[in-house]
Amino acid sequence: MNFKAIFGLLVALALGFSVGITLAIVGCAVHWNGEDRPQNWFALLTVMCYLLAPFPDVIARAFSSKIEREDPDEPTSWEHLGSFLTSFIATVGLGLLFVLAHVGIISWETFGMELSGGIVIVVTLLGCWIAYKFIKKREEENNFF
Repeated sequence: MNFKAIFGLLVALALGFSVGITLAIVGCAVHWNGEDRPQNWFALLTVMCYLLAPFPDVIARAFSSKIEREDPDEPTSWEHLGSFLTSFIATVGLGLLFVLAHVGIISWETFGMELSGGIVIVVTLLGCWIAYKFIKKREEENNFF
């Protein structure tokens, strides 16, 4: 694969993650509306969910690579399980924000900053994944012979 393309994707991924994590930290650190409450760092549990989310998919793909399959394009049950667990952990990360804000543990302003940070992270991951697939497809078409 083209070095420039991989380097560009890694830079975009690092930039998106750093902006998303920065929004999450700022959302927890700022005192909203001049309140005298102590800083509340419970919302950073969502960052832990973002960091843990890819691991089930990576582990499942490692297990599925050991299995012989009839159709290499058909995903195995391990890959389906990994995708499900990854989606579940990512959904828990966003759902946890709603619960913490609804109960009053975090303020709604913190919720907004955390949610915007999560959206930045997810959009970055999705954009890099789509770009990677597009680059890989173009490279396969050019190296057909």
